[in-house]
Amino acid sequence: MGDPVTEYTARLQHQELAIQSLSAEIESLEKHQNLGPSQRLEELQEENARLKYRLNVMKRSLQEETTHCSKSMLNIIQRLQDVFGEAIRTSFPELDNPPLAVTPNQQAKFGDYQCNSAMAMAQMLKAKGTRVNPREIAEKIVQNLPDNELIQRTEIAGPGFINVHLKKMFVSKLLTNLLLNGVQPPPLASRKK
Repeated sequence: MGDPVTEYTARLQHQELAIQSLSAEIESLEKHQNLGPSQRLEELQEENARLKYRLNVMKRSLQEETTHCSKSMLNIIQRLQDVFGEAIRTSFPELDNPPLAVTPNQQAKFGDYQCNSAMAMAQMLKAKGTRVNPREIAEKIVQNLPDNELIQRTEIAGPGFINVHLKKMFVSKLLTNLLLNGVQPPPLASRKK
């Protein structure tokens, strides 16, 4: 199941296009005859209003959730996995369940973290009959990295390792939050009986 906000936004845009089309059709019909708005137009306008309302409720809920969780600590590896996972899915949509390996870098001179998925992905593609150099895979992943608050720059090293350097401002904010609020456990889901 997809993201509900995206689904409602798409349905809302579709409905607005249908309303515009019907409005144009009504105007052309009214030139020839003096008719009132069609039943279908009214139904679409009502559904459009409902979708706009739902979309606003979901946006507010999402915004409240992010502000509510902002005091808890951020899991950097999880966030980097989300970013690299999106880049990998964008780069290679033909791979089912591609490997995702993001780890802290063992040597600080190579960056803060490292993504080592390119070699395993090259093996998966080779099994499907496509030969691709792991370094080319890494380059394609880096090209498709979405905008994010974490990564300052990336470097491709060796056969396809992606070294990740975090933004200093991002690390500074995390450390400031840690010093001001202490260690914060992640929020628990609401308890139900």
